[in-house]
Amino acid sequence: FRQMSPASIVDKTIGFYTNTVAGITTIASTGNVLIGAPVVAITAPATTMSGTLAVAGLATVGGALTVTGLVTGGTTVLQTHVHTISSGSSAGTTTPPI
Repeated sequence: FRQMSPASIVDKTIGFYTNTVAGITTIASTGNVLIGAPVVAITAPATTMSGTLAVAGLATVGGALTVTGLVTGGTTVLQTHVHTISSGSSAGTTTPPI
């Protein structure tokens, strides 16, 4: 167990780092920040990510997912996606989701 001060965070050989900070903790890097662990848990009332988020594997949302930009899946754009129902009382083309 090795506890380090925030000033020594530039040490690239961190085996374990723990610190309680009242306010904001910022990790800035001119390169990539890679986290390798069996499980990474982020617990916060709100979490904001900016930039491109790439998920390799499955993603599970245990609540609501709010998207404020374009949503695509393969070649389908959700905002303009419709279904054509060929028979029955609902026959016709559905409207895009709101």
